Amino acid sequence: SCCIDWEIGIDSDTMKKYECSDYPLKTEVLSSIEMSEDGNCFAMKENGRCPFLADNGICRIISQCGEDYLSDICRLHPRYFNYFKDHAEIGLGMVCEEATRLILSEPDPYTSIAISDISCHDAISSEFAFEQRGKIFDILKKDARLCEKLDEIEAIYTVRANIHSFDEWKSIFSELEILDDEWSKMLSGARECECREAEEKYFERFIAYLVYRHIPRSESEENLRAVVGFILASYETVKNIYYSQNDRSFERLCDIMR
Repeated sequence: SCCIDWEIGIDSDTMKKYECSDYPLKTEVLSSIEMSEDGNCFAMKENGRCPFLADNGICRIISQCGEDYLSDICRLHPRYFNYFKDHAEIGLGMVCEEATRLILSEPDPYTSIAISDISCHDAISSEFAFEQRGKIFDILKKDARLCEKLDEIEAIYTVRANIHSFDEWKSIFSELEILDDEWSKMLSGARECECREAEEKYFERFIAYLVYRHIPRSESEENLRAVVGFILASYETVKNIYYSQNDRSFERLCDIMR
């Protein structure tokens, strides 16, 4: 649950509403907030649960105050937004367990929905990047083994996941922000492994998710190549972690990918 073991930040507009409005849980809400220079958040219980997560799994702020009293992170999670000159794209982020299961189970991972009535004058505009996303999707849709598709992508964009050894990639990924100590343990114990055909559809959907979300924000050809390289390296890393585990269930794969 995103209401357990996650920091639940409170944006400035919601904080003003908590302080200045009258609502059923006001005293409890204000006494449950930790304030700091870095931002405000709810103080989690000793068991890691949000103080407003009821035993039945329902948020008490929603049930007693209404959704208008949710902070942005609670209202929008796990959605992400990419804004462009003439439209916005909205998707589900794989940080959420259920969203990850939905993405990996989607029979057509290449379907997108764009909202066209949003004005984003300062946003990215890159027709080139959208064309390249379509090109990569066309490759991934081919009736071929995943390794053959990735070889074609590497050749087109002159990038290689093996530009670094896997041990070097492990070192690079270990220096990124770590949200879960288990990730560090899984990464350190991973070894190079081949992708089995039975799981190829899940890894293809994982790659399609990364392509859909990150490629359109590439503002130059050089940046595009860097993003493609990141996607290939992410696939290799997640694949190697998964096949280095004793538990190779679909649930475990979802947990690793998120």
